[in-house]
Amino acid sequence: MKKSTLSLLASALLLAGAGTWFFAFRVDTTALLLASLPARPQGVSLHPALVERIDNAEQDLKKHHTVEALAELSRLYHSNGYFAEAEHCYAGLMELEPRKALWPHLRASILSGYGQLEDAIPLQQQAVALDPSYLPASVRLGDMLLKTNRGAEAAAAYESVLKRDSEHPYALQGLARCEMVKGEWDSARIHLEAAAAKTNYAIGGDLLVNAYEKTGRQHLAKSLAARQKAFGAFCDMPDAWIDAIFSDCYDPYRATIASGSAARNQDMDTAVKLLQHVNKFAPKYALAYYHLGLLMMEQQRFPQAIIAMEKSAELDPSFSDTWLRLVRLHANAGDEIAARMAIEKGITLCPHSPHLHLEKAKRQLAAGQVREAELNFRKVLVLRPDESFGYLELAKFYLGQDRVDEAVAVLNKGLEIEPEEPMIMSILTFHAISSGDEKSARAWIKRMTEQPRATQGTIEALRGNFKERFRVAP
Repeated sequence: MKKSTLSLLASALLLAGAGTWFFAFRVDTTALLLASLPARPQGVSLHPALVERIDNAEQDLKKHHTVEALAELSRLYHSNGYFAEAEHCYAGLMELEPRKALWPHLRASILSGYGQLEDAIPLQQQAVALDPSYLPASVRLGDMLLKTNRGAEAAAAYESVLKRDSEHPYALQGLARCEMVKGEWDSARIHLEAAAAKTNYAIGGDLLVNAYEKTGRQHLAKSLAARQKAFGAFCDMPDAWIDAIFSDCYDPYRATIASGSAARNQDMDTAVKLLQHVNKFAPKYALAYYHLGLLMMEQQRFPQAIIAMEKSAELDPSFSDTWLRLVRLHANAGDEIAARMAIEKGITLCPHSPHLHLEKAKRQLAAGQVREAELNFRKVLVLRPDESFGYLELAKFYLGQDRVDEAVAVLNKGLEIEPEEPMIMSILTFHAISSGDEKSARAWIKRMTEQPRATQGTIEALRGNFKERFRVAP
């Protein structure tokens, strides 16, 4: 009997202790959650839908004391550009969920955006330590370290990524930057070529111009510099943890940019949903309809693409790319009347668009309107004299009319604009072969072989043509 009483007393004491611990933990968590609630931004006009979302999340946090409510607030503030408020939320979330790499990663992204790299680096290191499998965190750590002149540590961060993904273009570019700082240009060039090849020169292309110059490849540097000027554009690294927050964005521009990031990361569902989200809260934002049309085209959902492009053109009739897409969409649907109307209206509203004039020239040529087509081919050169595509298209027109000498003259002018342009070189190579100029043909093939943008298939075809024409290997 005595033993049973003591046992019950011990159990009661244990339960009392556990209850005390639970109560203290609950109080501490609640206090921390409430302390992590940021003040509303002052002096700004928030979108009504955003205000409603913030109201609901704040009420949930105050009433139910949930981490989920604080996490939602952090997303709402971060995705809409209220970084101080978001960073305040992340500081609390890091204490509430110390094993979650997401929070230091997102907080570091805000601090690094402010230029506070010395504060951001420890947070990014923490994120990498908590989840080394999430490669964007390691790449961002390398970028931060490199900006603070900690090259060896930065190289180690990039190399850790390449051990998991040997073709990661952003890690290759980062490692190349480390080597450029040390003057190791040949090694940098190799990494940049790999990054550029993986991304069609979107990543590494601009730096590769410098690498070619530093390693004595001047002709490649000139060619690539011209290409980057005409077509190059920086693409930020896909980062799923950051990209995911934009489903809570009520800034149409930021949400549209986020959709583009999702599309580059082959997450088409997210890309479409973000644009549809923009269409609901900002129904007069033309750019979102344009990009939605592009995504519909990529998915071959052509009726939906036409609807989106027509809405974009209605909202912003001065954007020539919308009219160009509409012409092609209507033509693809077999509606030539609508296609002709779109191109005429587009040129009327956007008279300085070279691509609309080029589209009209091609359609005129197909209809047998040769003289009118030539005028529009020439108009492209007038509108865009510093890019090679207009010279190439005019030369193709001349070749189709058997005006070979004029075509060759135009192609040579195009090479002055963009040295080593592969398509122009391939046509000039074929012309040299066809006209029996063995010496020139051999020289052109050599130049093609040294041009990394020329495809191996094209080079091999020209080699075959050369051998058939001259009975010897080039």
